[in-house]
Amino acid sequence: MATLDYSPVSELGLDAGEGQLLSNGQNIALNCAKCVSRGEPSPDTKYRLHVCVDRESKKFGYYHCFRCGFKGRPKEKGGINLAYLDLYRSKRKKLNNPEPEKLEVKSISLPEDFSLIKEGMAAWDYLTERGLTQEDIDYYDVGIGDGRVVFPDYNESGDLCYWVGRAYDGRLPRYKNCSATQSARSSQIYNLGRFKREGGRVATLCEGPISAIAAGRSGIATYGKQLSEPQLRILQSLGLSKLYLALDPDAKREALELARKLTHHVGSLYLISMPMGEDPASLGREKFSEYRASAVRYGLGAKVRFLMDTNVV
Repeated sequence: MATLDYSPVSELGLDAGEGQLLSNGQNIALNCAKCVSRGEPSPDTKYRLHVCVDRESKKFGYYHCFRCGFKGRPKEKGGINLAYLDLYRSKRKKLNNPEPEKLEVKSISLPEDFSLIKEGMAAWDYLTERGLTQEDIDYYDVGIGDGRVVFPDYNESGDLCYWVGRAYDGRLPRYKNCSATQSARSSQIYNLGRFKREGGRVATLCEGPISAIAAGRSGIATYGKQLSEPQLRILQSLGLSKLYLALDPDAKREALELARKLTHHVGSLYLISMPMGEDPASLGREKFSEYRASAVRYGLGAKVRFLMDTNVV
């Protein structure tokens, strides 16, 4: 069992008691205090700062905010000031055995003013300019609410489990998520419920909902380039016969690391290399299909080509 030490958290000026111990048992997630000063439009409320508190890990003391990029390691020799250890020892039991209510998923509902998008709306113009059709909008129940395009996400039983809103008129913040707990957010994969209900065995993994829709009915999305452990376990358990990785071009190393973790859980795994600044949504359905057709099967040679290839089709 890992020996946990929360002193790296205190050295950042944060309170370990306000964090959540992640499922891997090595890292604690907290709200990052640096996001606004590093250019983000609002304070972190999604526990984006992860700190390794496992003394037996080579990464002990390392911290990384997956939102603003703040990262590093305490500068003291050995990485830790042990004077803080006793102060947080009493909190260890609480963090290792969180109370049920901390992991409980809040009731999720769409914005009060949610309505389905129809032709004639500015939001409809935005989506169709991004390559979506009315058939797509209807199939995925895309709507508008709280001034943003809303992409509802349903589980295999057809129940609403998450949603994300995307600004279409330049307002900030660009994205707005439903008020689910961090544990709920970290275990969602967009469109997975529909995909499983329809018996899908071949999937295309993208970063965002619009890209997943542009990839076709097999498209699913991670809500970002960083996968959580629950998301990874979900993908490993699907028993897919074929998986295409279509993360954005600036996430090639993340795509390779994900491929390494999935290669023994998928029949065939392929890497799609796209031009910088493009994603499945910006390429459009037809052009993206060409890039998917040119995908290379994951392996040593494919890794080198994938990192170097601009792959202009």
